[in-house]
Amino acid sequence: MTMASGELIKVARSKAGLTQTQLARRANISRQALGALEANLYQPNVNVALRLAKVVGVSVESLFGNADGDDIRSIDVRWKPSVQMAGQSCARVALA
Repeated sequence: MTMASGELIKVARSKAGLTQTQLARRANISRQALGALEANLYQPNVNVALRLAKVVGVSVESLFGNADGDDIRSIDVRWKPSVQMAGQSCARVALA
């Protein structure tokens, strides 16, 4: 069964040991906006999605599902920089 993106964000946040307030501050969004995302009231724009993924240390694809069917519950959320783009690291996730 595929989880909704809000549930995937919530699971990734929990696995990273962050509260909604902590993740929201680090991703530069309001706690209310994060709550709405986790409740599936709306989808984030690309910039917000990238910031959320970076903070919790997973790929954007893992937060919103992917063609491989990987489940966020089996993803190791430790940060693994893999590619340098314009001076920023992009995350690579380790699948369990």
